[in-house]
Amino acid sequence: MKEFVFISLIVFIFFISLYNQSLSEYYEQKYHKSLELNSLYFKKFDEFKNFLENNFKKDDEILAQKEEKQIKFKKCYLHDFKFNFNFSTNKNDKIILLKNDGLVLIGDSLMQGVGDKICKIAKSMQINCVNIAKQSTGLLRKKYYDYANNLEKILKQNNFKTIIVLAGINDLWDIKINKKTLKFGENDWNEFYTNRIKELIKIAKNYQAKIFWYELPIFKDEDKNQKVQTLNNIFTKLANEKELNLVKINSILKLHFDYYLKIDGKSKKLRSNDGVHFTPSGYELLAQDFFDLVEFE
Repeated sequence: MKEFVFISLIVFIFFISLYNQSLSEYYEQKYHKSLELNSLYFKKFDEFKNFLENNFKKDDEILAQKEEKQIKFKKCYLHDFKFNFNFSTNKNDKIILLKNDGLVLIGDSLMQGVGDKICKIAKSMQINCVNIAKQSTGLLRKKYYDYANNLEKILKQNNFKTIIVLAGINDLWDIKINKKTLKFGENDWNEFYTNRIKELIKIAKNYQAKIFWYELPIFKDEDKNQKVQTLNNIFTKLANEKELNLVKINSILKLHFDYYLKIDGKSKKLRSNDGVHFTPSGYELLAQDFFDLVEFE
């Protein structure tokens, strides 16, 4: 019995150590209080976790196939859709970009997936593309990943003139500022969040760069979708004020949630089991929305 308790305790400590950053983020997002786990011990475990992620990362196609077999869902709508990677050449409807200006992508885990597809297409066109998106991040809290600081660093180091942002799914929370809680969706929260976006816009202007901002798609959680609409309204307002270029996503990803889509007569899975993220096919569809908006010269 003692051995069992001892082993259980060791496993528990190992788990807490390995996922201390995720637990801290969850605690702060849920309870709006800081949970400080910043000792050298925890930092070493973070380094170990990063090593594992970087050296043993599974291919997303394999994960998608695994999810395909395990998926359990109650309702699925199938819609006919055709992928089109021969992007429209009507320059009157396009924003003209220069290939030499490159692309820098920033955001959360959704941009990690979309960004991989954007960079793959960009590199096939001999366009330099760097994805500095980081999972479990957002604009609300700079403690774990400061978008403005990291964007300015990359722009100082490289001559990028096109910035693409996809973020917000981790920002659907209240936030405490100077002991005052700003309630999500209320005027003071909206103003605070808008100012966070304008920080990135200001940096882009300082480096004579264009900034493109993705709309957020629909998710499985209806409560989350109502909050997402608040963020999309903020993005749209800034686009109408000519502060940024809005990347409007395909309506099939905005109107209702689907796990699968009928593409070229075949059913393809677009969304992962968590109801938030996408499969490689879904990320390709989102990447196409950006290339439908621009023309490279």
